[in-house]
Amino acid sequence: METTPTVLYHLSDSGVRDKLRGMDTRFVSDKEVYALYNHLRHTYDLKPDTILDSIETVLTKTDLGPYFYRSLSTEEIAFLIAGSRYQEAMLTSRHASGSGEGINVTGRFGNKHLFFISETRELVRETLEAIKALMRENPVQSFRMSSYVVCLEGNPDANRRLYIVEGETPGVRKPGLMRHAAHHMEEKLGAVAEKKEVVDFLGTATEGFVHALLHNQRIRTLENYFTSWKRVVRRLKKGKTVHICIDQNIIADEPVPERRLQLWLPYENFRNNLTSIEGIFEKKGIPFTRQYFETFVMGNRRMVAFSTYIADSLITPELDGFLRNELSTRSILMKGDPIPTGQIGDFLGNLGLADSRGKLAYLGRMQAHRHKEYLIPLVFLLSDPNERVRKIAFDTIRNYLMAPDGEMKSDYYWATLYHIFAAATVPVEIPGSGKRALFGDEISRLVRFRGIHYESYFDDYSGKSCLFIRMNGEGIGKGGIRCHKTHVSFSGEGALSTNMLFKSLGLGIPYYATGKGGILGSLGKGEVRERVLAAYGRFLFKKAGIGPFSDVPAGDVGVGPSEIGALFEIITDEAARDLAAIAEGSLELQAERSDRLRRHFGINVADAALVATLASDREELKGYTSSAITGKPGGRGLALRTGATARGLYEVLAVLKGFHRYSDPDLWLNPSRIDEALDTEPEFYNAADANIRMLSFAIQGFGKVGGAFAGIVHAKGASVHMISDAGGTLVNLRGIPQVERLVQGAASGKGLAEMVEKGMGRFVEGDTTRPLTAMVDVVVPAALEEVVTLDAEMRTGAIHASRVEADYILQGANGPLTPEAETYLEDRGRISIPDILANAGGVLGSYLEWVDGLIKMFGYGKVTKYGLVHPVVQGLVRHHCGQGCGEDLHAVDELVYSRAFRFIMRGTAMGSVRLASERRISLRTAWMAEGIAAAAREGRLDDSFGDRVAHLRTHFASPEQGASQNVRPVVAR
Repeated sequence: METTPTVLYHLSDSGVRDKLRGMDTRFVSDKEVYALYNHLRHTYDLKPDTILDSIETVLTKTDLGPYFYRSLSTEEIAFLIAGSRYQEAMLTSRHASGSGEGINVTGRFGNKHLFFISETRELVRETLEAIKALMRENPVQSFRMSSYVVCLEGNPDANRRLYIVEGETPGVRKPGLMRHAAHHMEEKLGAVAEKKEVVDFLGTATEGFVHALLHNQRIRTLENYFTSWKRVVRRLKKGKTVHICIDQNIIADEPVPERRLQLWLPYENFRNNLTSIEGIFEKKGIPFTRQYFETFVMGNRRMVAFSTYIADSLITPELDGFLRNELSTRSILMKGDPIPTGQIGDFLGNLGLADSRGKLAYLGRMQAHRHKEYLIPLVFLLSDPNERVRKIAFDTIRNYLMAPDGEMKSDYYWATLYHIFAAATVPVEIPGSGKRALFGDEISRLVRFRGIHYESYFDDYSGKSCLFIRMNGEGIGKGGIRCHKTHVSFSGEGALSTNMLFKSLGLGIPYYATGKGGILGSLGKGEVRERVLAAYGRFLFKKAGIGPFSDVPAGDVGVGPSEIGALFEIITDEAARDLAAIAEGSLELQAERSDRLRRHFGINVADAALVATLASDREELKGYTSSAITGKPGGRGLALRTGATARGLYEVLAVLKGFHRYSDPDLWLNPSRIDEALDTEPEFYNAADANIRMLSFAIQGFGKVGGAFAGIVHAKGASVHMISDAGGTLVNLRGIPQVERLVQGAASGKGLAEMVEKGMGRFVEGDTTRPLTAMVDVVVPAALEEVVTLDAEMRTGAIHASRVEADYILQGANGPLTPEAETYLEDRGRISIPDILANAGGVLGSYLEWVDGLIKMFGYGKVTKYGLVHPVVQGLVRHHCGQGCGEDLHAVDELVYSRAFRFIMRGTAMGSVRLASERRISLRTAWMAEGIAAAAREGRLDDSFGDRVAHLRTHFASPEQGASQNVRPVVAR
């Protein structure tokens, strides 16, 4: 038992010291017993007699063994005693005979999680599921577990189980600790332990395991772990990931002689199948005395060593054989996790270095061993210079889509590509070819990446590790930056980036292409946060090659205006550093860094006076860097950027509800009809507001999108029945009042739980999915992806699609419905408004902020000549300032952008609704087909688009060069 300094209270009570001293304390000292009594007396509302009785029961009437005490501190044992006493009293007062209820005490002490439960089937399974969820929700951490059976003498039905689960984030090891541990092992194991192998062994283990090893004096335990570890290393080199060992020698120095069964398997397989592994012992009625699992990081793979100790008398030769066979069979056939993000990064790195023969070999592997995560490497190969590699990669992708394995259908990226291939079969107008479906090489040009950039980051001071990712396509990449400890991956960013392309195409935004990125991990706080953001900013500038004419990131989940502002400053710092180097002559004009400023930022680095000015005047430089990232706070952004996604949601819903009266997209998208559109808009809004006022809403996610949308519809007079955030759901079936106050509070960082006042409704703590099942007209999932699924085994935070009651599902988040769930709901008459249409307002707001920055810096005339200004914006500019707009115009009234936002959202949504109704296809397919038609008009289906992008980057910074004669601005549809 670990003790902490504690003041001795109450031991002067009559007889207390004598009673404690008289107890049998085989495994703990008198001092530790006194400390336990004092802690219980001082911390918990328990009577002295109750405390004495509890301690006596634990020490003298319960078979715990020494391991229980070695694993817990005084505070932790006191917590378990007090929690058990309280729950026992509650059960006794209810007299819950036969109800299946039992003790279920859970607590957390730092990174240590305690589960103390009655040994019932229901509670054991519930606890194992909780442990699995804990591991799943903290993917960066490596976990270790100790589990003990606690037996009460004379009452076997009252057995308890204690699970101790500890999480550890990888960090820099203390050299002294590692040297001490290596010396300890070499001393204990002698010739068995070669120094290099010992160092390698310790380097793969968690720090918690190393500490435990130092306190373990048993040579057998050290030798067992070390020997089995060496076998696993050899097996992994042969591609074998499972190892089973049952000790043939009895561990005789235990109160009950026992044998150890140890199973090694990949971490993800163990985590996903922990319950079924335990079920092998349960179904055979094999009790264990204790269990452990330890995590070892071996290369790029995490392995678990799962040890179960069983009384030797129970293990017959038949049972020995059964356990080996059963564990082997189960382990081989266990469902694993997706290929880890780190492994996909390594795979991409190897592909990039391979020659054509090597790439063909990799393609053969991806054909023979199909994994949904291989879709990213396959699409990566669509840009390969070797035609055969490109063709085989495309055919393999098509095979994945047409004959998917079971797990593929629920994958976001698989679904994105599947929808693109489906939309490509819809005949659209192809300049020079008439109406037809797309050819394979045209699909390849649409979905391929220009670059997949990634980098591991480790903060030496805090031990925080992150993975940085950024993807972009041919054109000017556009997409947000997500930061999340689990919801960032190559596959996820691939799906989101490709959907960003189709949002932009559907809106008719010129040049915008695939773009998305993220930080796998958390930003942390204070100085750690600053260092992570600074590192990501440098990664964006130097490695991902962002810039106004290359790739333009924005905010997303976990990255708001303050983070975007910090990244903007870092990007400006990096540009200033390179400009200073050019000005002082230490950086040549032909160098890659100089070329980046010219091609990506439009800075004429050959102009010495300009370079000198920008190197010394930060505010002047920000005119060039401002359009490199959107969503900035303060005066650097457009006012309409705030809440743009939510306003886009409203426009799309207004179009859908009023389509029977307003169904002509040309009215809003044709620049020659601007006056007519402006005259019609008040009438359109009157009808839209009247329609939406009659609707009821439930909104999951009360953040930037969900909160802003709730405020909009509430202001229109609609009834908002439910809203939820990470803390739970606020419910008021008559309509939540004072939504505006809640929106303002959420914007300042407050949670719903702390803002709810009397009369607002009932707050259901911890229930974040309730809005998805609400009996309302419109449900708005505006949190994370895949919250509505058809999975038989529901993950935490998701619901089955059959529980959705709303008539309209307005997808505020990216990918909140799995593809199967979306189809399921549409087949049952629900109207699902897909994310790529519903939340496209975000990218439209970003585009308008970006083009405004370019106009301020370079002038409206030049930006227009290069085909960067949307036709609707051009029409509104002419309406506001006449036909004489030219190079001299450096400021556009925000009213122009505000109207352009509404007209573009409205017109493109109408076009998709009309196509869906005419062709009897889904809204998603219709939006993508309209996007493909826009891509064809812009020339993206042939190599000329790449030539025009190269011309833009090469010549925009040169004042003597005009726009290319081949510029083909987007034609309004």
